[in-house]
Amino acid sequence: MIGINFYNGYLSQEFNDIDAAFSKEHQDELDSIDALYPKREDRRKTPLYRELSKRLNDVKIDVGTVVDHIDHIVRLVGPDHVGLGSDFDGVHRMPNGLEDCSKLPNITAELIRRGYSDDDIKKILGGNFMRIFSQVCDN
Repeated sequence: MIGINFYNGYLSQEFNDIDAAFSKEHQDELDSIDALYPKREDRRKTPLYRELSKRLNDVKIDVGTVVDHIDHIVRLVGPDHVGLGSDFDGVHRMPNGLEDCSKLPNITAELIRRGYSDDDIKKILGGNFMRIFSQVCDN
């Protein structure tokens, strides 16, 4: 079972390249900011982190990108082995249209738009995980 994570850094090489290049260019400054502000939310308020955020925001990562990854896994192993592994509580950068769990219907709409069957959509949106949980918990 493969859960598709929504973190932009797992979805886009361009995102990672921009982040790595910026970090390399400004490593000493970023290290100083990190030392001064142990909390990530405080670091994000600094001008340098705002500049990094602006550059990363220019990378187009959206619901379609997430469903591209779902498509890839479906092509590799089929719709019985893919689900959502959002990580809403563990990452700081989400795709446009998936900023929080209230936006999950956007995935459903995109799966429908791409021609997925109702049965496969139900599997991807949680049915596969429920099947596995039942198999594990019943044994």
